[in-house]
Amino acid sequence: MKKIITILAILLTVNALAQVPQKMSYQAIIRNNSNQLLTSTTVGMQISILQGSAIGTSVYTETQTPVTNVNGLVTVEIGSGTVVTGVFSSINWATGVYFIKTEIDPSGGTAYSITGATQLISVPYALYANTSGNIGATGPAGPTGPTGPAGSIQAAQFVQLGVQPFVVGAGQPFTYSTAVVTSPNVISSTALFNPPYITSGTVFTLVNIGQYEVNYQMNYPTDGGVVLYLGTTLPGMAALPYTMIGKSTDGSVCGSVIIQTTSANSFLSVNAAAGNSVGISIPPNSSTTNQSATTVSIKQIN
Repeated sequence: MKKIITILAILLTVNALAQVPQKMSYQAIIRNNSNQLLTSTTVGMQISILQGSAIGTSVYTETQTPVTNVNGLVTVEIGSGTVVTGVFSSINWATGVYFIKTEIDPSGGTAYSITGATQLISVPYALYANTSGNIGATGPAGPTGPTGPAGSIQAAQFVQLGVQPFVVGAGQPFTYSTAVVTSPNVISSTALFNPPYITSGTVFTLVNIGQYEVNYQMNYPTDGGVVLYLGTTLPGMAALPYTMIGKSTDGSVCGSVIIQTTSANSFLSVNAAAGNSVGISIPPNSSTTNQSATTVSIKQIN
């Protein structure tokens, strides 16, 4: 009796620029019953694709009459032979396991005397994609989810129109009596906060931990600088040296700085610098441009 030994896994070559070929390359070595290679010989082959097991149902069968080479190797392309049953391109590779059953007639006819079955350990990817991996139809839309929470404004702006109610002494806070834009994340309170201050002014509560951009502007004729105070508690508020802004020649002060809070509900104020030799007085409006307004805007940026 002659026998067949399959030595190579099934291979599939796909041309990316063309339609996926509906074939698989299959190779085997044919030997006779003396374990000698059957070389340069036409053999008859019947090839079946079985589903489920080595004795499962055949979903496709074809026949071919290839010629072995000088090493006894036979090479065929499954899917290109004479079809007996089934349609190779219709095989659904996603459903269960598959086996290749080969039947050989060493004389080149159809008296098949050598039989073997080999499981397809991995399904040819391109064939799987072409038959079972296609995207299905879009399903129906799901129900509308609940309405999310309303967003909050992250920026606030406050102003003191005209004169400050008091001369702002060294190290004391300015007053901002009007809220132009409000935010739940920035809360203003105007009162006498002692400690740390001895005169009334506005202190802002920064509700969230994060970075804030602070912009402040005012006009006054006297010498002296403006600086931000920050603290996790009111008594612990202290000047932030890098926020110090001095007065320009036209009497205006404009500052834009970034501060970082490390605790929720931290406190912030805009103050006359502690080193000022005289208090800061904001003069009354001298024109319709309202240049004497004292303004501050606070925006959380992360």
